[in-house]
Amino acid sequence: MGTGLIARGWIALECAILASGAGEIILWVIPHFWPAPPAAISTLIHLPITAAFALVPALTLAAQHRAMQSAAQHPENLPTGIPALAR
Repeated sequence: MGTGLIARGWIALECAILASGAGEIILWVIPHFWPAPPAAISTLIHLPITAAFALVPALTLAAQHRAMQSAAQHPENLPTGIPALAR
């Protein structure tokens, strides 16, 4: 897949899963060292993770749109099942 949109979506999903685990560990450890952690820490940890999870379907739709747009711009390249001699 190289560096295409689908590959970027899988990378974003992987990063979001790893960041989610790391964020939960951080939120579990903070109360042991800080008696009253502010709620902003939880928000600042979860917001980028949520954005990374939302990026996955957005990249998939962009890849689909790019593929459909490319096929519509060059209909002569689509396989039609008609032999080249008959065209």
